[in-house]
Amino acid sequence: MKRLPQKITRALIAGALLICLGLASAYLMTRAATHSMNRLTDRLTAKAAEQKQARSLEAERHQQTQLAIRSQQQWEAEQRRQQAEFERERRTAFDVQYVAPSGCENPQSTAAFTECVNHKMRARLAFFDAYAPAESRPTPNITPRTEGAMIKAGD
Repeated sequence: MKRLPQKITRALIAGALLICLGLASAYLMTRAATHSMNRLTDRLTAKAAEQKQARSLEAERHQQTQLAIRSQQQWEAEQRRQQAEFERERRTAFDVQYVAPSGCENPQSTAAFTECVNHKMRARLAFFDAYAPAESRPTPNITPRTEGAMIKAGD
């Protein structure tokens, strides 16, 4: 009978060892899984932060680009406004100072009318050339004509 309790004791010890090994194994597996999950969570959090930062930088670049475009458009609009104002002032100044030659107030013939128009065109071109800086001088809508290329009566 003494042998039976020794076998039972050994079996109980072996069973207890197996249970302890199982618990230790389960604990280690739980720790490993927790560690893996923490690493995965950290990587995902870091990736999400990088993506958020990239989106933020892209949004800032887009905003800066839009601001630059608006600024350029405002500058161009102001340049057009100033140029139009300059042209109005220049045309007004020409009209104020221009004196038509005698006979041009009421020309009696087509040839006289043509000569009056040509005189005014030459005077306007000379005036505009004199009162426009070379770098800002717009291309005139009409091409200057030489004496031989003036409008002919009947054209």
